[in-house]
Amino acid sequence: MAEKYHINGSSLVFLIQIETVGRAYPVAFHVELNAGEKVCDEYENSILGFCSKDDLSDQLKKCIKVLVEQFAITFFKVRGEL
Repeated sequence: MAEKYHINGSSLVFLIQIETVGRAYPVAFHVELNAGEKVCDEYENSILGFCSKDDLSDQLKKCIKVLVEQFAITFFKVRGEL
């Protein structure tokens, strides 16, 4: 599901996709963030990793946080604000 945000009159769309494989140790995961104006094709970053089933939720939250932080840094650098 894509989330749409409005910044200075233009739209910014985020799409975060999570894929997992496995039911015990190791559980492999791929977390991908796509963003752009109107469509999610202007920015892409992803993390691939593995962990135990018990740690999966925490690891996915950490990955999403890192991806959003990296996007924010790139966004503000492009705007000349960093």
